[in-house]
Amino acid sequence: DKLVPLGIVPSACCVFNCGDNESVNHLFFACSYTQHIWIKVLSKCNINRQMLSWPEETQWMANHARGNKPPRTIIKLVIGATVYHIWTEKNRRSFKNCFLPP
Repeated sequence: DKLVPLGIVPSACCVFNCGDNESVNHLFFACSYTQHIWIKVLSKCNINRQMLSWPEETQWMANHARGNKPPRTIIKLVIGATVYHIWTEKNRRSFKNCFLPP
Protein backbone atom coordinates (compact mmCIF):
# COMPACT_ATOMS: atom_id res chain seq x y z
CA ASP A 1 0.00 0.00 0.00
CA LYS A 2 2.97 2.36 0.52
CA LEU A 3 4.70 1.38 -2.74
CA VAL A 4 2.00 2.74 -5.09
CA PRO A 5 2.64 6.46 -4.38
CA LEU A 6 6.37 5.84 -4.89
CA GLY A 7 5.69 4.27 -8.30
CA ILE A 8 7.33 0.96 -7.33
CA VAL A 9 4.16 -1.04 -7.97
CA PRO A 10 1.43 0.11 -10.37
CA SER A 11 -1.62 -0.79 -8.29
CA ALA A 12 -2.78 -1.20 -4.70
CA CYS A 13 -4.84 -4.23 -5.71
CA CYS A 14 -3.91 -7.49 -4.05
CA VAL A 15 -1.44 -9.48 -6.18
CA PHE A 16 -3.38 -12.65 -5.33
CA ASN A 17 -6.33 -11.41 -7.43
CA CYS A 18 -8.96 -11.49 -4.72
CA GLY A 19 -10.28 -8.03 -5.65
CA ASP A 20 -9.32 -6.17 -2.47
CA ASN A 21 -6.65 -3.54 -1.86
CA GLU A 22 -3.45 -4.79 -0.32
CA SER A 23 -2.45 -3.90 3.24
CA VAL A 24 -0.45 -5.75 5.88
CA ASN A 25 -3.62 -7.14 7.44
CA HIS A 26 -5.06 -8.08 4.07
CA LEU A 27 -1.87 -9.59 2.67
CA PHE A 28 -1.15 -11.88 5.60
CA PHE A 29 -4.58 -12.65 7.06
CA ALA A 30 -7.64 -11.34 5.17
CA CYS A 31 -6.85 -12.41 1.60
CA SER A 32 -8.59 -15.62 0.56
CA TYR A 33 -5.34 -16.93 -0.99
CA THR A 34 -3.29 -16.42 2.18
CA GLN A 35 -6.12 -17.61 4.44
CA HIS A 36 -6.08 -20.87 2.48
CA ILE A 37 -2.34 -21.18 3.12
CA TRP A 38 -2.68 -20.43 6.84
CA ILE A 39 -5.56 -22.87 7.34
CA LYS A 40 -3.63 -25.67 5.63
CA VAL A 41 -0.40 -24.94 7.52
CA LEU A 42 -2.07 -24.58 10.92
CA SER A 43 -4.09 -27.75 10.41
CA LYS A 44 -0.78 -29.62 10.02
CA CYS A 45 -0.01 -28.35 13.53
CA ASN A 46 -3.43 -29.53 14.79
CA ILE A 47 -4.66 -25.95 15.03
CA ASN A 48 -8.09 -25.62 13.45
CA ARG A 49 -9.53 -22.12 13.47
CA GLN A 50 -10.35 -19.20 11.20
CA MET A 51 -7.86 -16.41 10.67
CA LEU A 52 -8.23 -13.19 12.64
CA SER A 53 -7.08 -9.62 11.97
CA TRP A 54 -3.40 -8.60 12.17
CA PRO A 55 -3.56 -7.37 15.82
CA GLU A 56 -5.54 -10.42 16.95
CA GLU A 57 -3.22 -12.81 15.10
CA THR A 58 -0.09 -11.28 16.57
CA GLN A 59 -1.63 -11.55 20.04
CA TRP A 60 -2.61 -15.17 19.41
CA MET A 61 0.92 -15.92 18.19
CA ALA A 62 2.47 -14.23 21.21
CA ASN A 63 0.28 -16.28 23.55
CA HIS A 64 0.73 -19.63 21.79
CA ALA A 65 4.39 -19.43 20.80
CA ARG A 66 5.79 -18.22 24.13
CA GLY A 67 8.60 -20.30 25.60
CA ASN A 68 11.32 -22.59 24.31
CA LYS A 69 9.72 -26.01 24.59
CA PRO A 70 9.77 -27.97 21.30
CA PRO A 71 6.05 -27.57 20.40
CA ARG A 72 6.26 -23.80 20.90
CA THR A 73 9.50 -23.59 18.94
CA ILE A 74 7.85 -25.50 16.10
CA ILE A 75 4.92 -23.04 16.09
CA LYS A 76 7.39 -20.13 15.86
CA LEU A 77 9.21 -21.79 12.96
CA VAL A 78 5.93 -22.55 11.17
CA ILE A 79 4.71 -18.97 11.57
CA GLY A 80 8.02 -17.52 10.37
CA ALA A 81 8.21 -19.86 7.37
CA THR A 82 4.60 -19.14 6.38
CA VAL A 83 5.07 -15.36 6.57
CA TYR A 84 8.26 -15.75 4.50
CA HIS A 85 6.45 -17.88 1.90
CA ILE A 86 3.60 -15.37 1.58
CA TRP A 87 6.02 -12.43 1.30
CA THR A 88 8.24 -14.10 -1.31
CA GLU A 89 5.22 -15.15 -3.38
CA LYS A 90 3.86 -11.59 -3.20
CA ASN A 91 7.22 -10.28 -4.46
CA ARG A 92 7.47 -12.97 -7.13
CA ARG A 93 4.06 -11.93 -8.47
CA SER A 94 4.72 -8.19 -8.10
CA PHE A 95 8.19 -7.98 -9.59
CA LYS A 96 8.77 -11.13 -11.68
CA ASN A 97 5.23 -11.79 -12.95
CA CYS A 98 5.68 -15.43 -11.91
CA PHE A 99 2.96 -17.36 -10.07
CA LEU A 100 3.01 -20.42 -7.80
CA PRO A 101 -0.09 -22.22 -6.49
CA PRO A 102 -0.80 -21.97 -2.73
